[in-house]
Amino acid sequence: MGHSLGGMVARLIAIKLLNDEIIKSNINVIMFDSWTIGTENMNLERIKEYIESQFKTIPDSEHFVNASIFLSKLLKEHNNNFDSRVGIFSFKASELSDTPLRRAILPILTKDLVRSFIDNGWAEFAKEVTTTLTPGDHDSLLKAENLSKISSRLHEAISHSLIKFNEF
Repeated sequence: MGHSLGGMVARLIAIKLLNDEIIKSNINVIMFDSWTIGTENMNLERIKEYIESQFKTIPDSEHFVNASIFLSKLLKEHNNNFDSRVGIFSFKASELSDTPLRRAILPILTKDLVRSFIDNGWAEFAKEVTTTLTPGDHDSLLKAENLSKISSRLHEAISHSLIKFNEF
């Protein structure tokens, strides 16, 4: 499970666990507003500005900013591949706000363009993608009041994504 870049990282971890045969059956990953479209065009300076604004109240924030920038560079250079073993439950933000992060990744995004990418680009890389439109924008969809509105869908996604302990 992951939000934004974290959703992409969660998918890569799932693939690694499958490739190393640590998990022996198909797995689902839950993503909150994770995109695969336009990552190769990311503006790392704008992403750094966004991350610094998000982490400014965290002690030792420089460490977290540097780690996030490192992951962003990896993401920019990474090419996703189709993997039928990993399904995706995508919880997509219903609102598009003018944030530094949006301008850093896909500055040409409009509400109509966002709606046209129903699955945030993941259908090209997964056999099964289930998308749930979630109240809020990229930054606010994880707030309790927004998650409460999709709690039954989230519970369903979690129950379909659990790994049985005897699979290890």
